Parts: sequence; structure tokens; C-alpha cells
Amino acid sequence: MRNVLAIIVTYHPELVHLNKLINVLLKQVEGLLIIDNNTPDFRVCTIDELSPKLEVILNPDNVGLATAYNQGYFTAKTRGYSHIILFDQDSMPADNMIANLYSAITDRNDPVFTVAAAGPKYTDIKGQKLSPFVRIKDFHLERIDCSESEVVEVDHLISSGSLIDLRALDRVGNFVDGLFIDCVDTEWCLRVRHHGLKIVGVGNALMTHNIGDRYLNVLGRQLPFHTPLRLRYQFRNQVWIIKQFWVGWRWRIIDSIRCIKLIAVYVIFAPNKFNNLTAITKGIIDGIINRMGKI
Repeated sequence: MRNVLAIIVTYHPELVHLNKLINVLLKQVEGLLIIDNNTPDFRVCTIDELSPKLEVILNPDNVGLATAYNQGYFTAKTRGYSHIILFDQDSMPADNMIANLYSAITDRNDPVFTVAAAGPKYTDIKGQKLSPFVRIKDFHLERIDCSESEVVEVDHLISSGSLIDLRALDRVGNFVDGLFIDCVDTEWCLRVRHHGLKIVGVGNALMTHNIGDRYLNVLGRQLPFHTPLRLRYQFRNQVWIIKQFWVGWRWRIIDSIRCIKLIAVYVIFAPNKFNNLTAITKGIIDGIINRMGKI
């Protein structure tokens, strides 16, 4: 799509998959920016198909997802793009995904700008889970079924696969660098909704995505399972977001309940219970005292 810059943030990527992702995206966008967070020996020459559309930023340190996304936003603004679309290194869009997202967002922003971002339906890259769109209803998250012919208003999108109108970033502000990795998308989406802009899920836009390191079987349910370090990031960032004045009481209650459930899962059902509890406790303390950034 014209006026769309695709941004892939990489950190120790699997090069075969990255090559495939690059080739798929080059057919769908006007420009492609790879931002690498200090992968050892990362070289552009490892990519099979080079293109004048392709640009690479090599960060001398791992600056995290949020800062890398902001680098992409500022690059897009400098280059005159109207939209960016974000990707993790382990996502894979369908061939028509970006065109379908672009149509959904631009149709609804003509003539009045109201939609900040649009996102696809996605399945886990391991084939284990179909993730629905979600919307805040009362004091819980409502799962929304969305057929191929539908575009639904939602309250949250994962960052990977999200097409964002740059006017939204200009109005709402960029991503919070201090969050580093987890909940970057959650915080920004909540801020977008607070500013009165809309977020939509698009039924005919499809993507595969790696949801978690591995899965944990809890009472017959398959739940994404993360390392203690990621748990510390998650709980720190969730606590920090809950503290923000503009989040509202409904989200505070919803996410507080979710945190309690996650603590139970990782302390009762997961291996390395002591390490998990230690990481969660440190994360909660970090969030309370605003100890942000890279751990």
C-alpha cells in the first residue's frame, strides 16, 4: 500500500522466517524498516532479497519494543508516510492483510478522522489458539466474534499487525519507552480510547503470530507460559498502567483480577514456582515505585 511503512523489530531473529516475512511485506507496502535491537553479527546481507524499499536501523543496545516502535514512528513521519504497520519478527501476515486493514481504516477516516488503528484476526503460529478481539464491557473483557465481512470496534489490539494512522500518534502521543517490552500495546490502546478515538478489528485481515514461549495446561486450558524475566516485566508494567489516572476504574478492576489469576497460575500450576513468585513480587514493587526501563 502507498503511504504505509512496515516496521519489523528484531532481536535474535530466526532468519528463514524473517526472510519470508520481509518478502511478504515488500509486496504489500511502500516502505519497509527493520529495527534490530543489537543482535550479534546481524547483517543486512543475511537477507536473501534486498530492495530499495528496505531500510535497516542497527541499535547498539537492546532498547526494547516501545523505543524501537517510536524510532519507526519518527522515521515514518520524517519520510512523509501517512500510516505505519508494526510487526514482531515471528508474525506472518496473509497476502492481502495490509490492503484490507488500510481499506477499513481509511474508509472510516474519510472525511473525519476517528479511527486510530486497525488490527487483524490472528492465530498462534504453533496452530494452537485462535485469539478473538476484545472489548471492555462492564467489569470484564468481552470476546467478540468477527466474521470475514465485519469490522468491529474494540478496545485493544496486539501491536504486531496493527496499522496505525500517524495522526493518532501525533494526537495521543507515542509509545511509553519505559515499558520496554510487555503491555506496550495495551497502554497505547487505552490511551487512544481515553482520547475518544476508535480502534477496529478487521475480519478479513488475517495473520499468524507467536503468542508465548510455550503453553501451560491449566485445568484443561492451554495458556501462554513465560519466563520469570518476562513475568517481572508483565507485572511491573500492568501495575504501572493501573496507576495511571486516565485508565479508569473498569480497567483497574479488570486487570487487577487478571493479575491475581495469573499469580495463582504461576504459583500453583507452573514449574519453578519460587522463581516465578520472586519475579512477580519484584515486578509489582517495580511498578509501584516506578522503576521502569530495561531490567
